Amino acid sequence: MAVLVDILLAIAVIFVICVLITYLTVRLFFYRETPPGFDYASIDVSGENDEVKERHQRSIDGEKWFMSQNPEDLSIKSYDGLGLKAYYLPAKEKTQKTIICIHGYKCFSGLYEFGSRLQFLHELGLNLLVIDQRSHARSEGRFIGMSIPETDDVKRWCKLIDEKTGPDSKIILYGISMGAATALNVGGEPDRPSSIKAIIEDCGFSSAIDEMAEKITTMAHLPQNPFIPMSKVIIKLTGKFDIDSKIPREQIKNFDGKLLVIHGDSDSFVPTYMHELIYDNAVCEKKKLIVPKADHIMSYYLATDEYQKLVRELVDSI
Repeated sequence: MAVLVDILLAIAVIFVICVLITYLTVRLFFYRETPPGFDYASIDVSGENDEVKERHQRSIDGEKWFMSQNPEDLSIKSYDGLGLKAYYLPAKEKTQKTIICIHGYKCFSGLYEFGSRLQFLHELGLNLLVIDQRSHARSEGRFIGMSIPETDDVKRWCKLIDEKTGPDSKIILYGISMGAATALNVGGEPDRPSSIKAIIEDCGFSSAIDEMAEKITTMAHLPQNPFIPMSKVIIKLTGKFDIDSKIPREQIKNFDGKLLVIHGDSDSFVPTYMHELIYDNAVCEKKKLIVPKADHIMSYYLATDEYQKLVRELVDSI
C-alpha cells in the first residue's frame, strides 16, 4: 500500500509540474508583449543584421508617410467587448476597392508591419485599412488568439468597410504571418462578406496548432505530448476559444475568390512547407511566389519587384 501511495504521489507531482510548465508556456506564447503606446521607433537595432535594419527603417519611414496623409482613426467593438483600432486612408480617387492590412503575431503595430509597402498600395488606387489586431498596439486585449477570435474581428472590419464604400465594395485581405492565417480563416467562413474578392497570404501558418507544435518542440524544447493536449485545455480556459475551431489549410477550401500565396524558402519561424498545405488545398484561382533565401516576413524586401508585380496584377483583376 505504501508503494502505491508513493507511485500515486509521484504521478500527481509530475502532473502538477506538467500543468505549470504548460501554463507558463501558454503565457509566453499567447499573452501580449508590449503595452498600448509602446515606442517601437526608438528600438535599438544596431546589433541586428543589415536586412533587419533596413526593414526596421523602411517600416518607420513608411509609417511617417502614412500618418502625413491624415488617415481617419477608426474603432470597433469585438464580440467579447474589446476596443479595436485601425487607420483608414481613402484612395486619391473614389473607389470601391479596399485592402485590409492584417499584421502578424506580436508585431508592434499594423503600420509598422506594412509601413514599407503602404505608399505602393495607395498608389495602386486602393483605400487602405490598417488594423491593430486584438492584444497588439492600440487595440485592447491581453490574450493573442493566433487567428481564431481574430477571424471574427476582421469580419467586423469588413462590415465597416462595406458600410463606408457602399454596395459595390470590393475587399482584398492582405495578411502577414498570423494575419495571413486570419485572412484565410475569414475567407473560408460560411458567413464571410461577399465583398471579399481576394486574399494575399504572406508566410501564414497552416493552422494555429501546427505552428504551436513547431514552437513547443523547437523553441520550448518540449515534447508535443502531453503539452499540446494540455495547452489546448489551458487556452480554452484562459483565452475562451478553441484553438482547433478554425484551421486555415482547411478554411481555404471554401474560398471562391482569388488567392496569392507568398513564402520565403528559408523561413525559420513559419516553416516553408506550410504554404504547400494551404496552396494545394485551395480550389480557387491562385498564384504563388516562393522567394529564395527569404526568412520570415522578408519576402517583400528580397523580391520587391516580383512581389509588387503580382500584387498589382491581383488588384487590377478584381
